[in-house]
Amino acid sequence: MTEAPEQPPLTVAFLLASYTPDAPAGMERATAALAKGLRQLGHRAITLTAAEQAEPDPDVIRLLAENRRHLIPDRTRHRGVVLVS
Repeated sequence: MTEAPEQPPLTVAFLLASYTPDAPAGMERATAALAKGLRQLGHRAITLTAAEQAEPDPDVIRLLAENRRHLIPDRTRHRGVVLVS
């Protein structure tokens, strides 16, 4: 029997408006546990969030919304996303 070829590790990104990985329960705690399990299996798991973190974490990327004016005739304001390290 031929063994299946080894698959490369995955990169998985979780997107949450708020993220407190030490919360006692809820979606944030479940996401933190899932990300940890994926890392233990050799995958890369990152969390994208608008929430400021108490301590720096290389696996958590903070996103901020930004209003920008584009050079279009009606001067409509568009919303963009900015990565904050």
